[in-house]
Amino acid sequence: MSKVEIKLPEKLQDVVLETTLVTTRAQKIALGYAPFMEELQIQANALAKLKSGSEEDVAKAKRIRIDIGKICAEAGRRKKEDKEKIIVAQRFIDSLYNTVNGFGRITQGEAEEIEKFFEKQEQERIAKLQSTREEELMKYLTEGQAVPEELGKMPDDVWGFFLQGTKDSYEQRKEAQRKAEEERIKAEHEAKRKAKEEEEKRQAELAEQRKKAEEAEAQRKIEEQKRKAAEEEAKRQAKIAEDKRKAEEEKARQEKKRADKLAAELKAKQEKEAAELQAKKEAEQLAMEEEKRKAEELAKAPLKEKLKLWVEEFDLPEAPTVEDPVSEICERFISFKEWAENQIDKL
Repeated sequence: MSKVEIKLPEKLQDVVLETTLVTTRAQKIALGYAPFMEELQIQANALAKLKSGSEEDVAKAKRIRIDIGKICAEAGRRKKEDKEKIIVAQRFIDSLYNTVNGFGRITQGEAEEIEKFFEKQEQERIAKLQSTREEELMKYLTEGQAVPEELGKMPDDVWGFFLQGTKDSYEQRKEAQRKAEEERIKAEHEAKRKAKEEEEKRQAELAEQRKKAEEAEAQRKIEEQKRKAAEEEAKRQAKIAEDKRKAEEEKARQEKKRADKLAAELKAKQEKEAAELQAKKEAEQLAMEEEKRKAEELAKAPLKEKLKLWVEEFDLPEAPTVEDPVSEICERFISFKEWAENQIDKL
């Protein structure tokens, strides 16, 4: 049958290689601590990813520290269990030894009873005294502590000092154990209290984190509402701007339409004025031509006709008023024209 290789964490394997115990026994014991080392390695790997100065990693580092404390506490309980197993084994060895030794002593006694009859009574006395003293001494010995074999041969005064010393040592050990147990219980209660405080603190921190998260979510919703309101307002303003732009375009179109209309009217007016001016020019040209014709005819006409035409051309412009003396001036001007025409007729 091939030998099965036991896989241990590297650090535990180093300890196994350094011990003087049989390798298989050492590996069997070390296997009980392998899960703790693996859990600690997982925590160490997680811790290696954290950074100092990072607010996000503070809670993670604290959680890792608490978890490592729990793992170490579990390892301590395992250590206590393993040591208790060793104490039981020591007690078993002592029992085996006492059984073998007792049986051997009995067998020796039977032989010596025949060999040494006279020494038997002395040996019985010593053996009885040994048993009595062992029984008395066993009250103050701990498990695994050997019992001296020469108790029956000790003088009474030596035995008295030996018993008293053993008793004092026993009471000191019991007192030390009692104090150690009190310290253990106290330490265990303190650890539980600290763990409870840490848990309460962690729960308070979680509650605070949840509160902050809820506040952040509420703020986010408010910001989202503001953003949506801003978007709606931007859309409304864009619509207003678009409506204004369309209104301005419509206004510009209407103004352009009016401008085009005015331009067309102005153009029509200008064309009309130009036509009227042209007609006026043509009329003036015709009048000039007519005057020229008349002048030419007048030049050819007799003097009497020329004078009549000349007098007929006499005319007053429109008077600034009809009041006197303007009316009188007009009457005399008309009388003058009549007088002049009469004088011409007399020619």
